[in-house]
Amino acid sequence: NNHLKIETAKMKKRPPLNLISYELSEYTQTATLFIDRICSDFTHTVRHYLHLLYKKHVDMIYADINLMQCNRVDEAVKILKEEGFVFSGVLFFRKGSDDYLRLQMPNSDNVETRQFVCHSNFCHRLVNLINAELDAF
Repeated sequence: NNHLKIETAKMKKRPPLNLISYELSEYTQTATLFIDRICSDFTHTVRHYLHLLYKKHVDMIYADINLMQCNRVDEAVKILKEEGFVFSGVLFFRKGSDDYLRLQMPNSDNVETRQFVCHSNFCHRLVNLINAELDAF
């Protein structure tokens, strides 16, 4: 018997990571950032992804924030608005069964934001709200 002592290794707890992904739509010339979780370095991470998407020359960039998993939605919205995003709507059951808050940022002068046909008062008010936010930026 060599008297070796067996001890359980103590693992350091890993810091939480941002959980962000994106997808491109060649058909609509858009990109969507999926934001499921944010951490303290979210500003840096989202800017990194935006620079990647700027290089893709898409006309519109959407940011979909997971309302079921992201525990810092207000902070994410604040940072995205500073980057030029505006409110766009809520997407129910967007990925899986989770609901997402959608923000949008035109990345081209070729995006039409005025000539929409609205079939409800709510839609008309929403388009006016989005255009007012775009004009204010």
